[in-house]
Amino acid sequence: MSDEAMIPPRQQGQEWVHLIQAQYGGPAFIRRGKRLADAFQQLYQSLARFRQPDHEDDWLAMVRLRLGRLKALAGDWSQLSPWLPPSSISLLKHLEQQLSPRLHLPPAPDPRPTVLFSALRELLESIRRFNRRWLRYLQNLDLTPIQRLIDEYNRYYLLEKECFLQSPRLARLGFQPIPPLTWTDLLDKFPLIPEPQLWQDPPS
Repeated sequence: MSDEAMIPPRQQGQEWVHLIQAQYGGPAFIRRGKRLADAFQQLYQSLARFRQPDHEDDWLAMVRLRLGRLKALAGDWSQLSPWLPPSSISLLKHLEQQLSPRLHLPPAPDPRPTVLFSALRELLESIRRFNRRWLRYLQNLDLTPIQRLIDEYNRYYLLEKECFLQSPRLARLGFQPIPPLTWTDLLDKFPLIPEPQLWQDPPS
């Protein structure tokens, strides 16, 4: 007997689906997939809050502040060319677009080298501090609950879907097992802040 022959008639199957959805909120495999998707979403939201402007847990607040202050003092990023190569100048422009620093009382432009270099060093230290803190946080994050959901999804999703569809072939269509989640996966999604590099040999 083929797999297709074991599938309930269309009308009967629809009534079966409606009955299960009404009583249990959907077939078991759909509920299992939704639990895992919700867990990923909650994890990502909890990590994203550390980068949200004006959020009480914004760990990038000092980076934004010092980036905005440096830009206000320089007036234009090109003023930092005595210390930064073009690639680092481009990176600062990118960070400005990405982080959107906003100062309530921005300082007036001050082109004095000592002032600009001091502000630049403060920014670099803030970036390093955030990166150290972020790396330490991800490495110590307890991923056991979501790993358990991933393992259960990989073990039972196909079985539950096969029982519902009464067809192993149809149950496997489009299925991809979820790999274990690591802190490096989260680092790929929520990366460190790139640090502008100073000239190794400043231009004369």
